[in-house]
Amino acid sequence: MPSRHAAAVAMITPAPMEIYNKHIYLIALVASMGAFMFGYDLAFIGTTITLKPFKHDFGLLHASEATSDSFSANIVSLLQAGCFFGSLAVAPLGDRFGRRPALMIAGVTFCIGSLMQTVSFGLVSVMYIGRAIGGLVSLSVYLYLGGNPLTIL
Repeated sequence: MPSRHAAAVAMITPAPMEIYNKHIYLIALVASMGAFMFGYDLAFIGTTITLKPFKHDFGLLHASEATSDSFSANIVSLLQAGCFFGSLAVAPLGDRFGRRPALMIAGVTFCIGSLMQTVSFGLVSVMYIGRAIGGLVSLSVYLYLGGNPLTIL
């Protein structure tokens, strides 16, 4: 009868002891918060666009259904478009500046995009630009987390 447990496989090259420290796990935890913030930015807009104050600020209270749907589609798709173009730029930026400085630049840029969305006060163009900027820098977190832990230090 076959065993229920997988056979132990010896590693050809054992992992270096340097990766077993608190610093690596702390860096990964902090960087993972970037992924959490991106997920929050992606998800919050779905409920925000249904709120009456949001509709009032952007003139959607008495707008036609087609106008409201178009506005909603543009807000959601601009973040995705930013993600697409950001995915093309994240690797070259990481190679040029290093992953850690690229992640720091991405964090500041993401905050600027989020701030633009927050203070748009009914200006559609500011909201759209803020959403696109938020998407541009989103994938740098995943590149940073997917790297070799020894190069993160």
